[in-house]
Amino acid sequence: MYDKMANFHVVQTTNEVGEKRYIEIPKSSSNLRREKLDFILKKSQSMLNNCLKIQKTNDDLSYDIVNLIDRVRQSLYRKGDIEEIVEDFRDLKKRAKSKGSMSSFDLTKWKD
Repeated sequence: MYDKMANFHVVQTTNEVGEKRYIEIPKSSSNLRREKLDFILKKSQSMLNNCLKIQKTNDDLSYDIVNLIDRVRQSLYRKGDIEEIVEDFRDLKKRAKSKGSMSSFDLTKWKD
């Protein structure tokens, strides 16, 4: 989802005839980087909240998400490549989805 973020600011303006025109202005790489980190931070915090609500998740997943959140916060103030953080986020997202899926429930205990 964050890969699909727009790389442009869109500015609305009006020409001489009164028609609305939209102008795309490229975003700077530092703004794109910060937006990606903000997106990952918000999604990671949401993922952690969901993991803590579901009692069946293990502590390792929660610990890994907390570590990712710390790394994202540190990266907001440092320069450098964030591709490793992006990959870790994708992996944790997959792990969290697999832990939270209904297929992992033992349905035999719900029989009447």
